[in-house]
This record gives sequence, structure tokens and C-alpha cells, in this order.
Amino acid sequence: MPPNACVKDMPVAATPGFTFCVCPDSRLIRAHIESALAACPPDGTNQSREQLAFWGDEDLPQSFWETLTLQGLIHSPKALIIHRAHNLPVEAWKRLSRALGAVASDTWVFLELSVAFEKGKPKVPAHILKLACWKFAEKHNWIWTSPGLDQRSLPRFLQAEASRLGLVFSPGALEALTKRLPQDAAAITMEMEKLFLAVGNDNRILPEHADLLAFEPEPDVFSLLRRMQQGGSVTAVWHDALGKAGSDSMLFMFLAVLLREARTLWQLLAGEKVWLPPQVQESKFRLAQSLGYAGVSRLWHLALEAEKAVKSGERTVDQAMEGLIAGLFSVFNARKPR
Repeated sequence: MPPNACVKDMPVAATPGFTFCVCPDSRLIRAHIESALAACPPDGTNQSREQLAFWGDEDLPQSFWETLTLQGLIHSPKALIIHRAHNLPVEAWKRLSRALGAVASDTWVFLELSVAFEKGKPKVPAHILKLACWKFAEKHNWIWTSPGLDQRSLPRFLQAEASRLGLVFSPGALEALTKRLPQDAAAITMEMEKLFLAVGNDNRILPEHADLLAFEPEPDVFSLLRRMQQGGSVTAVWHDALGKAGSDSMLFMFLAVLLREARTLWQLLAGEKVWLPPQVQESKFRLAQSLGYAGVSRLWHLALEAEKAVKSGERTVDQAMEGLIAGLFSVFNARKPR
């Protein structure tokens, strides 16, 4: 195919030249890619493709563009995987859409869109939906979508992971694990691998093995901040935060989520695009405006201060959390009219 070929002119092959993988759970995307590669070896042989990973959070290197269209007798079959491709700039997407029309015949490109679903549909950025490559993939069923795990699909995923590890569930064990695990494929995979080591040679998962799971739900920091903004009960806020902070791991999880939340608020203030459900984005933007740049900066300072206090031994976990919550209250109280 000539270098200036367009996606619309691209011949439809048994193996797609490129595949869009749309799902909020990157672990499920990874599982789908592995399954697709195993089901479609190059030229129907047992030969596997060399996998090369790239990231949409940074500029695609020149090596990507060269490999994408490289033809030749000694060129080995490849799978190019662009993680978080939805973060690529608009101009990069336009170039990519044109280049996919000239993709090498033994190269398979996977475009990972880790976007949220709303009302059963993925929130794919509008500029991607307008591209020729998306329309071509849509026409030829080269788009795989999944809303991620839910209460219905979680047991099936657990059974698949158990089968992968050679484990079986004893009566009541599947139900016990389902109640304790998050709807997150990566977390489940990690916990199941821990259970594989714990069950020993018997290979049977018992209901009591659920007590070995280390998963703790991620704290809802945004709700906590909004309650502070609205003048919520000090006791209630302390209960929500301090009641879950009994371990170093939970405190550091809280701090990580707080820093992530502060970054989102800063991006909203700066006018950057943040892909959130419209209602959530509106609420977070109002909070960001209320805090201002100084307030958001203060969130970062408080989080890092708490982390340093625990790691240096200056404070216990509970003391650090008390100081953090008190500091957060002071941020909001400083912005209330007197």
C-alpha cells in the first residue's frame, strides 16, 4: 500500500490492522489484547507477535511511526499497543489516523481508550469519533468495548482467574470473595495470586480465605472535601476519615487520592480538559473555584506534610490524620465570609 493511502482505502483483512479497545479497566483491556493475539497468530502460524508498548501521556517516538509502516522480508510480526491513547493530542490523532491507512501487513495496532462509561456508552472524546480511522473501525467491527466489572460479571471474572491459577472454589467461597473484592480487575488479579500462595497444594479456596484479602476500599476524598465546604459536622467528617485510617497503608491511600483530587481541581482551574461525567465535573469545578489556586496548593502541602510526619516518625498514623483533617477544615474556614 502506498504511503499516502487513506484509512478508507485500507483492505479488510482477517486480522484487523488496528483495534480500538474501549474500557475503563486497563486490566480487562490487557486481557482482551492477549486473547485477541492468541486467537489470531500472524499468517495462521504458531508464531507470536513482538509486543511494543507506547503511552498516550507522552509524545509518540519516531520509532513508533517507523515501525507502524515498516515493510520488509526480515520484519517480524509486531503488536503496537498505545496505552491511554485517549490522552494523545488532537494533532497526533490526525496523524495517526492517516498513518493507520498504511500500516504494515504484519503489524497489529491496539489503541487503548481507558474512558468512563455513562448511561451504558463510553465517553470517547469527540475529536476521536470524527476521525476516519474510528469510522472505519466502527464499520468493520474493529472496536471492542466493555463497561468493566459489575456485580453480575464479577463472579465470572473470579472464576476465570481461579481457573487460570488452577484453583477451585469450595461451597460458599465464591460468594465470600465476591463480597470482599472491588470491581477492579487489576486488584482482583493481585488478590487471587496471593490466595494461590495461601491455599497450598490443596488448590481449594475456602470461605475463610476471604479474611486474607488485603483490599480496602478507596476513600471518597471528594465527598469528604465537599462536606467540609458545606460546613458538615466535624464529628461525621472525622469518623469517615479517621475511622478508616488505622494502618499506614490506608493513610497513604488516603493521601494518594487527596493528591490526585488536588491535581484534578488544579487542572479544572487552569482550564485543562479533564474527562469526567458532566455532573461530577461541574461539582468539582465549583469546589475548585471556591478553593482557588492557593487553596488547592494548600491541599498538596497538607498531604505531603502528613506523609513526611509519619515516615520520619514525628507522628503516629492517627496523629498525622488528625492534623491533616484539622488542616483541611482550616482551608475551608478561611474562605467562609465572616
